[in-house]
Amino acid sequence: LKDSYRELFAALPDDKKEEWPKKYGFNWNEIEDLLNNPGVIFIASKSNQIGSKDALNLEKYNYAILINLQQNQDGQIQDTLKKIKKTVKNILAFKYPARKTKYLPGGTKSTELIADPKQFNFKKENNLEFIEYKKCRFSIGHQDNSLIVSNSKNLAENILKNKENKKNSQISCNTLNNIGKYSQIAIINSKQLTQGLLSYLDQTLINLRQKGKEINLEGCFIWPIATKH
Repeated sequence: LKDSYRELFAALPDDKKEEWPKKYGFNWNEIEDLLNNPGVIFIASKSNQIGSKDALNLEKYNYAILINLQQNQDGQIQDTLKKIKKTVKNILAFKYPARKTKYLPGGTKSTELIADPKQFNFKKENNLEFIEYKKCRFSIGHQDNSLIVSNSKNLAENILKNKENKKNSQISCNTLNNIGKYSQIAIINSKQLTQGLLSYLDQTLINLRQKGKEINLEGCFIWPIATKH
């Protein structure tokens, strides 16, 4: 995650690097420190099935980031949640400013646009807090030492639920112990595929591990355990 963040940050115009922290109330160093923890990016289709023509259309997907906080201290987690929610509310305040009526000398009425974060409130449900306003969808939550952010409440809920219930799944892997600093992970919700052998599985995990010039590709298959009736 940290490498991806650095690439995105390098591509950002210099004026935005300076303007956004002041405007939205955040610190670039705190974001980098957060993304220095191990994490996984999840991508899920907004529809029930994925057709070949939509496979590369990024607007057809929801996204989530699950971060495993190495220092699991509840006070620090709550502080991180508070800061992220504050930044999201500030961003929404500028994107959807409030209209305020103002009377000028002489009785002339005018409408003023004001960035007011107080008009936006997070709702809480189980381990998640979320905002759904017009086209904006944002969810954030934590479970144990994991922090999740997503543009889809349902996706975030399913990830936390699967994390809790992973004991009910059969996993076929060579090893998961190699996932670490030099790894990039992709998790495919195989049930959404319309054809191919992977469509018979629940999830497919692909681990691309690179160190120097050496690249190793490993995979895992996950499917439900059959229950006896």
